[in-house]
Amino acid sequence: MYSGIILDQGRVDEVVEATGGGKRIRIESPTLVGRLQNGFSINVSGVCLTVVDLDERGFSVDVMPQTLKLSTVDDWQAGDVVNLEPSLRLGDEVGGHFVYGHVDGLAEIVEIDIQGNATIVMLRLPAELVKYIVPQGSVALDGVALTVVEVEDEILAISLTPETMARTTWSDSQVGDR
Repeated sequence: MYSGIILDQGRVDEVVEATGGGKRIRIESPTLVGRLQNGFSINVSGVCLTVVDLDERGFSVDVMPQTLKLSTVDDWQAGDVVNLEPSLRLGDEVGGHFVYGHVDGLAEIVEIDIQGNATIVMLRLPAELVKYIVPQGSVALDGVALTVVEVEDEILAISLTPETMARTTWSDSQVGDR
């Protein structure tokens, strides 16, 4: 379980195809490795993954074929930046929303608009997920807990604060990104 509050941005160091499908991905994050152990869960850009190898500079995770199908993980390459949040521990403050790290589908950015200090991002959702989205409800996108501004047909609008833009990979987002 996570809060959707990103604690670090890691960098994909290596992506290795697993025999028969899946991948092993190494991520550099010297800031968070002290909080991790082999077998611990970590939210990597919205996907709950298990640490399988750990050193002083980063960690590795195994990614199953089903996860590759439902998320953007299959697109990750060495050098990509990812959002990171270790799992919550009993007693931790939940500063965002409860986030499971179980990916339900992919949304595509169709528009980005700056309105004052807010960055409004419009995303096209898979039709089967629209019924689960409500205005002022919560949604996790790329591992970040966000509040829904509006949903109309298959278009979801979220509003990002300057702080969210500074601390997450959303600052690099572009129209067409999933």
